Amino acid sequence: MTFDYWPGGFPRGGDPRRGIVDPASDAERAALHPVLWPSEMSARFTLRQWLMEERFDCVEQAFGDLEGTKARFPSGEAKLVSFLGAMPELVLMRDGMTEREIDELMAKWKAARPDSILVEILWPRLLNAAAWHARGHGTADTVTSEGRELFRRLNAQALARVKAASPQAKKHLLWHFVALRMLSDNRAATGDIDQLTFAALKRFPQESGLALMAANGHMPQWGGDPQSFEHYASRVRETVGPERGDTVYALVYTRLMDTSALLRHPAVRLPLVRSGLLEAAQSRSFEDIARLQNFACATRDEKALRMAQSLWTDYAREPQLVPPDTQVDARCRAWMEGLPPR
Repeated sequence: MTFDYWPGGFPRGGDPRRGIVDPASDAERAALHPVLWPSEMSARFTLRQWLMEERFDCVEQAFGDLEGTKARFPSGEAKLVSFLGAMPELVLMRDGMTEREIDELMAKWKAARPDSILVEILWPRLLNAAAWHARGHGTADTVTSEGRELFRRLNAQALARVKAASPQAKKHLLWHFVALRMLSDNRAATGDIDQLTFAALKRFPQESGLALMAANGHMPQWGGDPQSFEHYASRVRETVGPERGDTVYALVYTRLMDTSALLRHPAVRLPLVRSGLLEAAQSRSFEDIARLQNFACATRDEKALRMAQSLWTDYAREPQLVPPDTQVDARCRAWMEGLPPR
């Protein structure tokens, strides 16, 4: 079903599925963001559809709304970051995009909105998404010579566009995400990627996702080692500051390692991971509560488990896209059954 959208993505005549009427003002439209942009996935799919239909005004209006309100998902991530995730979705829906197709689409957008910094930022991200589609996401030995060459060429073009962006675009949060990705995919030195990461985190300490790109370079499969990874995670913690440092430290470890690998890590400071997971779970997002629950089961931490269970109860009181995940494996369940009643 295709809707005719107001700028900002609201169907004309309202949305009967949710009882939403046409917003009469910018303030009313902003108040509806939690309803119309409830998750990162829904935001990506909406943006993808607008770009498929070349509704550039809708994209720009949404960008302005979310920029102005600083709206965030329950996990704490800025809703603006979902604009970057829409690029791979667009490439996937088109079963790949050529350089010419990308340049024609983005040039059309730029002609319609010559003052847009968003098109400057998303142009290299779209080239990068097409590069990964051409390469495939398998290991290096599965990539064809053609796929390898396209990956190299498209990412080189993307990096050139990142470097040539306007000063206004380079000040924006999304540019930092794209620049980090382009440095990584063009095999920049780990030290250069780290340097940009720490500079970005100083400017945007709330955006913990900025820390993840460089963290990959400290993993063993990319030439790192446990001590290098711990040094990086500790520097991230110090850069972000005491208010959220433990949370980001825990995120760096738990997003890149499963629980068993985390517990085997010889340099990790588990008390900081625990503290960070407890802090993060207060957001009551599905992912953060699930991470705390997994950690509590693996470390036999009764207090952390009780906290996760309590947070699942709070989570379930509100309408959610995903139900609470209170299921645990057999070993954890056996341990839980032996705990004294609350």
